[in-house]
Amino acid sequence: MPISGLSSINNNDYNDIQVILDDILGLGENGYGMPQIKSGPLSTGARATTNQWNALINDLNTVRYHITNTGTSTAYFITGTTVITSATINNLYADAYLLQNSLQRYTCHPNQFYTTSSSRTFFKDSLSIRTNSWGTQTTSISHQVVATFPSPLTARYYFNLGSYLNFVPYIQGAAINDLDGEWLNFVNYLRTSNNEYRYTHGEFVNYLSTTTTINSGTLQVKILAEKSVDETAVKFTITYKNNASSTIQLIPSASIYKITV
Repeated sequence: MPISGLSSINNNDYNDIQVILDDILGLGENGYGMPQIKSGPLSTGARATTNQWNALINDLNTVRYHITNTGTSTAYFITGTTVITSATINNLYADAYLLQNSLQRYTCHPNQFYTTSSSRTFFKDSLSIRTNSWGTQTTSISHQVVATFPSPLTARYYFNLGSYLNFVPYIQGAAINDLDGEWLNFVNYLRTSNNEYRYTHGEFVNYLSTTTTINSGTLQVKILAEKSVDETAVKFTITYKNNASSTIQLIPSASIYKITV
C-alpha cells in the first residue's frame, strides 16, 4: 500500500536517492557489482509503497555499514502509518550524496564484506628468479607474481569494494650471518600493518604501472605493479637488492625469500 499521508514521496524524490545507491551498489565500472540491491526506480507519477521505501533504507544502510560501519537511523523504516517528512527525504538524499562522493567510497571499513576463504586466493604458486649472485656489482633477486581476474568488470568490482592486493614477504630459515639479520629485521618491518605495501583501487583505476621503493640502510625492496591493457591482470615484480653489495654478501643457502600477494 502507498505510504500514508506522504504526498512528498513521489517518484522524483525517491528516484533521486535510489539512483545514487544504484550507482554505488550496482553494476558498471563504478559500482560494487551487487545484483542483490533491494530498491529499484519508481515509474513516472508513482508513489513509494512501504516495502519500496524500506528497501531504499536497507540499501542505504548497506552502503553506510560497508563504508563507515554505522547505519542510518532505524526510525526511517516505516511501520503502520509512520509519516516521513520532506526534511527527512532531504537529509537522506544528502547522506547518500556524501557517500557517493566520499573519498572512503572505495575504501571499505575493515569489518565489512569479507570474501569467503575459498575465493580469496588468486594463485597458489609463483615464479622466483635469481638474476645474479649476491656480492657482484649489480646484484638483485627478483620475484614475479600475477593476479588475474575473469573479466575487467570483475576486477573493477573487486577494487571498488575496497579490496586490495598486498605484499607480504617472509624469510624461511634462521639468520646465520649479519646480512641475514638485516634482512630479517627489514622483512619484519614490512610485515607490520602500518608498513605493508597495498595495491588498491586508486592504483588500479588511475595507473598502468606504479613503482614503490622501500629502503632500510643498504637494503632495498622495489615493487613494480603493472596492469594489463585489458584490465584483467596485475603483474608484480618485486626486486630485492643490497646497495652495498661490495661490502656485504648474502649466502644463498642461508635463507629463502618468498612473497605472497
